[in-house]
Amino acid sequence: GAKAGFDLGINVLYYFKENYAASSGISFLSAGGRQIAIEPHTLVFNSFTAEVAPGDEMIYNLRYLNIPLGARLQTNQTGSMTYFADLGLDIRLRLKSTIDLPVSSEGPINGEQAKTEVYGLNAGWHVHIGLEYEMSSETSLVAGLGFDHDFFDVTKDLEDADQPGDRSTLGIIRFRFGVKF
Repeated sequence: GAKAGFDLGINVLYYFKENYAASSGISFLSAGGRQIAIEPHTLVFNSFTAEVAPGDEMIYNLRYLNIPLGARLQTNQTGSMTYFADLGLDIRLRLKSTIDLPVSSEGPINGEQAKTEVYGLNAGWHVHIGLEYEMSSETSLVAGLGFDHDFFDVTKDLEDADQPGDRSTLGIIRFRFGVKF
């Protein structure tokens, strides 16, 4: 299930032609999601394990250092508006991962460290579209919409614990607001 998050950072554009640029940057991404167990299994935390029964919810809270690499295509300016698309790849380095279990064999668990349950590195792709509104010759307001999706599984399937094989990825719908200078 969906869980609200945020992505705060800086993007850098290197124009190699008037309407074409390489895009990159760095940001701090807060994401996560909710899963419902369909089979009983064991979650392995740093100092203990917890049994999750079928039908119980697991809430993942993930923090990543995100490094996007892409290509930006934009229109010629019409009046004060310029439209753009940014297509590319993302590298995500886990900074923190926790899991909340509202119901478990150990009682409610909130914010338990989950480094053993979540991979430390992931990669994905992004497609962002948007517009720039020029306020002055050197400053524009930016708004847009984007979609990001991971290539790889976020959660580990530990062989030495009772865990069913699954594939969990991040799919992010992004509303983008910013200032270009």
